[in-house]
Amino acid sequence: MSPEIILLAIGCYLFCGISEKIYRIETGDWRTGGFENDFQKELSEFVFVPKETTYEQVIEKFGKKYFLRRTHRVIRKQEYNNQNYYFNREVLYIYRKRYSFQTQMFDLYKTSDLQVYLFFKDNVLQIYDIIDERVDEKTGRGYYGRFHNSLFKEEVVVEACHRRFYDIFTLYKVNSWGLPSSHCDFYKDKTYWDDPVYDSSKYFYEKGGLPCGGTIFNSC
Repeated sequence: MSPEIILLAIGCYLFCGISEKIYRIETGDWRTGGFENDFQKELSEFVFVPKETTYEQVIEKFGKKYFLRRTHRVIRKQEYNNQNYYFNREVLYIYRKRYSFQTQMFDLYKTSDLQVYLFFKDNVLQIYDIIDERVDEKTGRGYYGRFHNSLFKEEVVVEACHRRFYDIFTLYKVNSWGLPSSHCDFYKDKTYWDDPVYDSSKYFYEKGGLPCGGTIFNSC
């Protein structure tokens, strides 16, 4: 194989997203299909206890059919109820059911969502968030189901920031640091990185600067 072909392959590996796809498959951060209809029953039979429930217990109960899993190389800090929580792994289970309603003009489709967010540090559950938004099968009106236990007022924003954090500090997408992250706590909170948990490593070129990347071109 010629040197040109080898260089082209390396370049594509680094910049075409192949390495990211492989990493996501290896770590489970990949869509692996839906759940059977007994997910709600299994959820009602299990109690999540922060600081006690382990990652292995969760996997043993619900299996590996999670929608996605993220493992951080940097500990993530999340403030909730005036306390700081730390985690380095996220697991998200999603169960959805779609309903069709006939109107005078067209068929209207609505979806019931049951989303379970679990945040672990060193394989021990720290905090969890359950979003249970149901649809009435007859009227189509939405309501919160019995599992609803939402920690965060802006679930979509929080989830987007967890994803952004993962992309930057695990997949080295330094270009994600700017405007897309401007609403996230780790970007807008000037004291976020002053936490002692981040003292042991260097994450930025300089205080308040861009994050360190993982390639030979922009590593610290």
